[in-house]
Amino acid sequence: MGGRAAQAQNLDEALKNFEKSAELAELYGDMTQMAKSNGWVAKIYQMQGGSAFNSKDYATAVGIFEKGYKADPDNTGMALNLAMSYCELGEYEKGMEIYEAIAAKTHPKYEADVAKAKEMMALYTNNKVATMQEAGDFDGIIAMADAQLEKNPASALFQNVRLQAYANKKDYAKVIELGEAAAAAQTEAADKSLMYYLLGAAYNAKEMKDQAIAAFQKVTDGPAAENAKAVLAELTK
Repeated sequence: MGGRAAQAQNLDEALKNFEKSAELAELYGDMTQMAKSNGWVAKIYQMQGGSAFNSKDYATAVGIFEKGYKADPDNTGMALNLAMSYCELGEYEKGMEIYEAIAAKTHPKYEADVAKAKEMMALYTNNKVATMQEAGDFDGIIAMADAQLEKNPASALFQNVRLQAYANKKDYAKVIELGEAAAAAQTEAADKSLMYYLLGAAYNAKEMKDQAIAAFQKVTDGPAAENAKAVLAELTK
């Protein structure tokens, strides 16, 4: 009954039918049917929120997508739209929470949406960091990264953001403390090299020559590689 109503675009009626079906399935312990019905509930909310999202009425979209996400958090297409809506409304932490949940999915069918979630996390985070950097708010950047790393300590993005903020603060002791872990968390060679470059620079500033050389020798990729070569040439004279 629900499917026919949905096809007829009578979404409200279909929604009621599927919500009722999910409730009954839960009552009788039929988890498979409950998941199917909730999947349809989410799809209908995704359709209903689509026009608001496409017209950039993110507040309305959030109100609808939240209900769909609650019904089926595995609907990653809708989850991406919900996360983006949060971020566009300035609710960065809520957006990151959804993006992190998508990025953590391992089934191959989610591969494209996982990549998109990571891309959007980096975009919104870099925009936020840039604004805070302009204001010289390195402590704010560190606090933001710490909050995200509490939820996901292995986050390449926030390990990277935090180490750069400590380097910009010239807190070399902290860069030395966190540098190896930040490098280990990176998944891209250029990012890993940047972490080692910051670590090498921190050792160099502390006049710890041998450690600086060892770190700079691990800088092999990306824009930092040329700078590392120049510094190594000086240090190994």
